[in-house]
Amino acid sequence: MVEKIGMSVDDTVQASGLSRSKVYELIRSGDLQSVKEGSRRLVIAASVRAYFERRLEEQSGRAA
Repeated sequence: MVEKIGMSVDDTVQASGLSRSKVYELIRSGDLQSVKEGSRRLVIAASVRAYFERRLEEQSGRAA
């Protein structure tokens, strides 16, 4: 199976557990990278992973 590099917003919602509006908010803020391909918005999968890694670091930093 080929790992996806770009995911639709709906796939991003399903894979991440984030709401659709939160995904668009993160795209607007630059926390998630995306590209427009025709009428589709594709979220870069690596940016989703990086977002959660940053969040985890932030939360573990606060707990210390």
